[in-house]
Amino acid sequence: MLDEEHVDGARITPERDAHAPWSITCGVYGWMVHTRFFSSQDEAAAELERMREGLEILLSSGDESRFSEFVAQFP
Repeated sequence: MLDEEHVDGARITPERDAHAPWSITCGVYGWMVHTRFFSSQDEAAAELERMREGLEILLSSGDESRFSEFVAQFP
């Protein structure tokens, strides 16, 4: 549906009917990929914005060890 690439080497991609009715996959090139699954478009849209912001914070920290915090925030 959409594939956004961040200038610092990351991307976030919402998908429909991939492995669940809705999913969001995001990753930072070279060290992590994380996918979440949702049952409704509304929930996925709201979480896409939250994940986009969380990914920005993760990238700006430059600290790969914070990935576990990201996953805990977005299980």
